[in-house]
Amino acid sequence: EALLPPALVSRLLCTIVKQICEKLDNVRNSAGGILERLLTAAGPMALPHVPMRDELMAALLPSEATEPTNWALARETFPKMVKVMTLAPYHEAVVSGLVLSVGGLTEAVVKS
Repeated sequence: EALLPPALVSRLLCTIVKQICEKLDNVRNSAGGILERLLTAAGPMALPHVPMRDELMAALLPSEATEPTNWALARETFPKMVKVMTLAPYHEAVVSGLVLSVGGLTEAVVKS
């Protein structure tokens, strides 16, 4: 726990959450899988100091889910991120990720 102070864990999780909002499927898929592994690790591998761990897990990994999340699918990922956005420690990261994701300029717009 001394190697992972609370501020570092918070920054790490917010960075991953922001990447889950990415418009590229493979980036979302990697970030979601990493976050899922970090949150579900148990015993000595469990990540300490996760802000609002129970609420974050409920938003991302609901107990009633029958199949694992396909983080590459926007229709599965973005509704979960809207729930995460309601959690104060992650709000700014989700908003920032969504703004970057939907606000990207396409080549056609740049040429115009």
